[in-house]
Amino acid sequence: MKNLAKILCGGSAFLVALLSSQSARTEIVYDNSVNDWVSGYSSTNEFGDQIKLAGTSRTVSKFTFEYFGVGADTGGTATVTLRFYLNDVLSGGYYGPGTPLWTSDPFTVSPTGRSTLIYDPNIFIGKDGLSADEFTWTVQFTDLTGGGTWGLDIYSPPTVGSSYNDYWEFDALGEWLLKTNRFDVPMNFAARVEAIPEPNAVVLGLAGALAILLFRASLRRV
Repeated sequence: MKNLAKILCGGSAFLVALLSSQSARTEIVYDNSVNDWVSGYSSTNEFGDQIKLAGTSRTVSKFTFEYFGVGADTGGTATVTLRFYLNDVLSGGYYGPGTPLWTSDPFTVSPTGRSTLIYDPNIFIGKDGLSADEFTWTVQFTDLTGGGTWGLDIYSPPTVGSSYNDYWEFDALGEWLLKTNRFDVPMNFAARVEAIPEPNAVVLGLAGALAILLFRASLRRV
């Protein structure tokens, strides 16, 4: 029994180390934070960008985006909410935001010429990861206590992954509209997506085998 206990302890330590090494392999699957157009877009409606991820990791571990807020009164603030959607609803001949994937808690932001917000929600999409190679991320600025203009900075093209040169906006009539810029500005908003891989079949198999050994060992002790 002592030898079995040593084997089980050793197996547990090995499995924990293996799982930890997998989760440590963070991959940047989308990056649009390099090619600055020194421009931006503002709206009080919910709006955002449809993006395509690179790589294979789909369990999102960190999301970063760049915003601005100018012209607000002294002490003025705004509240921003970040959302992710699958593009699975037909809107104007294109598949637009539909099934909600994740919504952040509202976050208070202060006026700024340019700042970065980092969401580190620790695998927030669920046990199966994002399970999508393409999705739309949006923001909405509300509760503008001091007025001002709030929006997202434009960068293009992305250096990792890709994005269409248009954007989605939820209008006052309650529908998603696909929009472009009439001056041919590529409407790709500054953002970065980091993700980790799901546990592979080998790791899951080892976990199952270890669970069986532990179960059998507990039966022998009864």
